[in-house]
Amino acid sequence: MLRVCAKECTELFTHIHPDFSKPNLASRIAHVFVTYEKSTLDSVLVPDYASYSAHFTATARVFHSEEKEVGNMPLAKDFLHPLPAEEKRRHKLKRLVPHPNSYFMDVKCPGCYKITTVFSHAQSVVVCTGCSTILCQPTGGKARLTEGCSFRKKPY
Repeated sequence: MLRVCAKECTELFTHIHPDFSKPNLASRIAHVFVTYEKSTLDSVLVPDYASYSAHFTATARVFHSEEKEVGNMPLAKDFLHPLPAEEKRRHKLKRLVPHPNSYFMDVKCPGCYKITTVFSHAQSVVVCTGCSTILCQPTGGKARLTEGCSFRKKPY
């Protein structure tokens, strides 16, 4: 059994794969390899040099083919606390807490300043009751507000 630290891992890797002579790339891959194979905090147990180099070469090929920053790759994903942008992109029924994309909003008329409640995905033209100004027009999805109209989402 060989005990190899991250520095030795980096040196060995640069000897095995000369393609990876880019600055810091070998050390980043070595760091990921050592932290992924956690047997201790600063080193990893390896059966022998041949199997180590074979496994390390295979690992290197994967990282080399993807051409990504190795240091930024998460090894675990938190499903309980997803990012808000990620949650917004997800389908309305596949979110952590399923809820619709639509909402009701208060729209203020730019002419008479009267407030009207409008559905976000309204499928017909909404007209102000005070001055007959068009507040929003339907599109395929969300309704398009007229220029000058201000709005605020209503709380559920």
